[in-house]
Amino acid sequence: ALPDRLPGLQIRAARTALGLDAAIFSGILQRFARDSAETASRIEAALNTADRTTLRQAAHALKGRAAAIGAAELAAAARELETAAADPTADAASFSPPFKRLQAAFDEVHQSLATLVQPAESEAAEVPGRPCDPALLRSLFGAMQDALEVADPQAIRHALNAVRAHLDPDTWHELDDCITAYEYDRALAVLRTAAADLADFETAEGEDLAEP
Repeated sequence: ALPDRLPGLQIRAARTALGLDAAIFSGILQRFARDSAETASRIEAALNTADRTTLRQAAHALKGRAAAIGAAELAAAARELETAAADPTADAASFSPPFKRLQAAFDEVHQSLATLVQPAESEAAEVPGRPCDPALLRSLFGAMQDALEVADPQAIRHALNAVRAHLDPDTWHELDDCITAYEYDRALAVLRTAAADLADFETAEGEDLAEP
């Protein structure tokens, strides 16, 4: 069972806000633990190279993901850094205070997650086969599209889990990242690309069957 809170994490409040059960939310925590270190590295590299565009984008992504798991202090620090990066009048020195707060909050959250998160399953276990019933997959895509269009977090998560077995890991993780960051428009674009790929697959299958 997940605790209500840990240092840097308001777990129960975040779960309640999203309307998610413990199993689904635990998966979100695992993915944050796995993926956020790369985002933090992008932020540090962007600071070192004075790349304001990358800094703003990476801070924005971290802000959304941190907010989704109840890491309020980390989300606030990321928001400050994003705001500073977007301000053309801000000098490099203005990035230092929010970055230091971000580092401290990030370390606190990851130490808490280390007490919860189990090692990720191997990617091999995630590799799906082709769907047996493309009509069913189209229906699942449709359900996810409807959930994304009305921004229903619980319905979105259920739909995402339903299509997981039929998507390649890269596509599924990209969808999951978009949804975790509340970037539903980008998630819809990824979903439409997957649906187009399915249509191409069905067309190719039909042509193969039509060959003598």
